[in-house]
Amino acid sequence: MSTSAFSADHLFGPAAPAYSMRGCLPALERATRQGDETRALVALTAVAVSRLVARCLARDSAAAAGFDFGQEVAAIRTQLSTLPPRESEVVHLARILDAVEMTEPGTGSLGSELAGYAACLEQQGRLEEAVAAVALATRAYGSSMTSDEYVACALAAGRLNRLLARWEPAATCYEAAELTGRRSGDAVSALRGRLGRGAVARGRGDLPAARAIAQEVQGDAKGLHLPEVEALACADLAAAYSELGMPLEALQADYRAFELAADSEHRLRALGNLGTDLVKLGSYDGARIAFSIVAASDAKATVRLNALLELMGIAGAEGDQAAFERHRHAAEDRRDQMPPSMAVDFLFKQAAGLERFGNRSGAQAALDEAQRVAAEHELHAWEFRIEAALRALHQSGEQRPPETLPTPLRDVPVVRRVAAGLQEYAAQLS
Repeated sequence: MSTSAFSADHLFGPAAPAYSMRGCLPALERATRQGDETRALVALTAVAVSRLVARCLARDSAAAAGFDFGQEVAAIRTQLSTLPPRESEVVHLARILDAVEMTEPGTGSLGSELAGYAACLEQQGRLEEAVAAVALATRAYGSSMTSDEYVACALAAGRLNRLLARWEPAATCYEAAELTGRRSGDAVSALRGRLGRGAVARGRGDLPAARAIAQEVQGDAKGLHLPEVEALACADLAAAYSELGMPLEALQADYRAFELAADSEHRLRALGNLGTDLVKLGSYDGARIAFSIVAASDAKATVRLNALLELMGIAGAEGDQAAFERHRHAAEDRRDQMPPSMAVDFLFKQAAGLERFGNRSGAQAALDEAQRVAAEHELHAWEFRIEAALRALHQSGEQRPPETLPTPLRDVPVVRRVAAGLQEYAAQLS
């Protein structure tokens, strides 16, 4: 992409040597955690394919010399033949292997297959591996990479790094997407890159900047008649409102995002956000409807997992200990799929429920762990909330429901209207 000042190195840093195992470590860790032999073999095959791609891309370098390309491809094909052929990851790995054989380094086919594999990994909640796959995809496109392909890789890497609380890499990727969009006259890409920068600001605790960016993008998208981008901006604006303690404004912005959502993925994400808003407003029945739809859907693993955490929080708030423990144990089994901010949210909700049910020592331990994770990943907004919760825990033995306002606002007209709308939507799905 000669018209851009950016490159794969700009997004991800210099490529690791062809013999390096750095990009394969997340998949290796997955293999060691698997109790099922077949799933462990899938992860190990993913490692072999990733290493093959890295050496294929460096085929002309001295570091890649000395390996028999054809023999290694044949060995991986034999390994793939022993795995479940219809499993999504196995299908993607086979396609990548086909692309490695059929194309020369620097052509689009291999890059496209790796980008599709990255999306599969993200869907499964394997964010570290997804970042590595996006990096390989960006390098595999090579000199044939178009502006659209570069922006797609930059936005994907920005989103994944943001979910992993890697703020500087996320900001770099979003800025690259925004600038490339501007240079190529692609307003959608430019606005999405700007929204990403706002999401990074929100993650770092700069809520005024996050709100301002979301409002600007919403206005620009509306003026350009880009409803899908406007929906994304409304969702980001709602997130900023929520962190700023403006729950009714957050609810209205999220409902607007829900109305504008053009596809199932964005609609489910908006439903999850609406559920969170309704919890904070004390409208548990409406929230439960929203989260139950999301949890039973085919949304990304992180979206479904977030719905599970919210159902756990509702059970704790309502004093339903059996449901709380059921959701808590289900979420604990999936801790390895939680990005840092979600892990903190889980621990925070867990602490609130444990305190509600009289286990103050368990609540203390959960908050201490949440504080450590938040500090490690610079989740400043969360650090403030955790410190306040720890002070309250130390100062009083009073049991309090989590995530609620002192005076529930569930009977405010806008809240009742949204809850009724969700009930109608759920009825249409059944």
